[in-house]
Amino acid sequence: MFYWIQTYLTKHFKWLIVILLAVLIVSFVFTIGNFSPLGGGGPRYIDQPFFEYDLSSEKDASQIFGRGRVSLSINIPFYADNQEFLQSYSLTRIALLHQAKLIGLPGPSDEEFKTFVRSLPAFMDFSTQEFDETRYTAFLDSLRNASISEMLVTQVLQEDFLIERMRSLLEGPGHMLPHEALETAKQNDTVWDLQTARLSYASFNPEVSPSREELESYFSRNAFRYLIPTKTEAGFLSFEPTEFVDETYQPEDGEKQVHFVTNKARYQAEMPPPEPVEKEDDDSDAPENPETPEVTLDQVEEKVIAELRLEQASKRAQNAAEEFAYYLFDKEIENGSEAFSEAMERQGIELVPLQPYGRDSVGSQQGLGPETLNQAFRLNESRYYSDPIQDGDRFVILIYRGQTPERAPALDEVADRVSADLEEELRREKFVAKGQSLKTEIEAALAAGETFESAAASRELDLASFQEYKQSSPAPEGLSAGARNQLEGLEEGEVSDWVTDPTDGILVFAERKSVPDYTLTDDPVRTVIESQSTVLSSRNVDPIISELLERELADTAYRR
Repeated sequence: MFYWIQTYLTKHFKWLIVILLAVLIVSFVFTIGNFSPLGGGGPRYIDQPFFEYDLSSEKDASQIFGRGRVSLSINIPFYADNQEFLQSYSLTRIALLHQAKLIGLPGPSDEEFKTFVRSLPAFMDFSTQEFDETRYTAFLDSLRNASISEMLVTQVLQEDFLIERMRSLLEGPGHMLPHEALETAKQNDTVWDLQTARLSYASFNPEVSPSREELESYFSRNAFRYLIPTKTEAGFLSFEPTEFVDETYQPEDGEKQVHFVTNKARYQAEMPPPEPVEKEDDDSDAPENPETPEVTLDQVEEKVIAELRLEQASKRAQNAAEEFAYYLFDKEIENGSEAFSEAMERQGIELVPLQPYGRDSVGSQQGLGPETLNQAFRLNESRYYSDPIQDGDRFVILIYRGQTPERAPALDEVADRVSADLEEELRREKFVAKGQSLKTEIEAALAAGETFESAAASRELDLASFQEYKQSSPAPEGLSAGARNQLEGLEEGEVSDWVTDPTDGILVFAERKSVPDYTLTDDPVRTVIESQSTVLSSRNVDPIISELLERELADTAYRR
């Protein structure tokens, strides 16, 4: 019956069939389809613009927070791994960087960049407050172990330089209320007798055995650190001067003389010294070690001729490389084609393959230096060969062979690295927990009448004492910035929180605290008030950045 109705309508009322079909299509699109404005099956991707980024993009988010983590590790080397803090820090970086770009703030000169890097906490000896080359080298080694490229870190540091410069522009003249000046003057001139108890991080080796679940969780949170970057596949054609030497070439006398005079110092240095002369009784003036006689052209003529032949061969090798590159261009030879193979065979050269490498892992291969290998990043499918490049004595042409795209490895591929990184993180967490436990134990010992010195010594901590210390005075050797920062709010007889620096954990004990009895009219207080009007204040920056972030994050999942 249905078939008969369908046939009848198709035969006599085609227009009705068309109308019914149109109604069905429109109904589907507007009520059921994936792009229906009425149904719930529309696209789930929602843009979350944040300056020039999109926070809903995994790539953009990874760049924002990945670079933020690198910056944080340099500026606050041993911060507690707190996602909320990392998020705030990373978003603030982007806000300041965006403002710097808006006003065209210039990046650092080489000298400014060097000075900036040498001032960063990650590379500082905390006992001397000076740049430590050893820490810098160790940091670069840790980057290689974590597969974080030096190029990425350089970019992050350049951004941080701009951010710091932008902050200084946003800062304005400081202002301090009288009671704040009073407290600051008292704090500057407070006299302390301090003791510190120190535990070396190098000697702290707790049992750390992360489970598979912990590895997977850590790997998921830090996947960006283990991305295998895009790598260029290339090879090269080598034009060796030794292949173009003309043994029959005899340079003219004038040419030999010019070459000899130009390189005479080198020839003189290569001359073997004469044999020592034994003194005779009747010849006391004879030298024991006579001077090497001055070299002559006759003595080194064969070497001069060989070098001149090699110079001529080098020019021939260069010409051959240039002619080969022009031939590829002129004949529009395709990469890997039969014509390409014939051209190599005719020249008597072979394509030497290179191991794939990325911008962050350019080393030396097959005798080629990094400067030469970097030229491969300029090549692509349409421009697959480089201009001739001189590398040492030879000339080479790089040949593009493709790319291996960036990819995220499976955990098992990088399990050793992930395990080592997680173990170090867990070790650091245990170190912090150990410090908190030591503080509790020592506080209990002090309450029981024990001295700080004996309580710390019984727990195998290294003790140091600092007498008559004032914060307005130069820091004594051995009292780190982290330890000094613990003095704020610390009262006499109290033990500070556990503070870590790159090599140690420290507790500070306030053995004595003598606070001056200043009033608002005293000179030290007036000096503080006057000094604040001539310095810049970071207090002016935070409200500006907060307002920027609140506005930009209003329509995102990161809104404040």
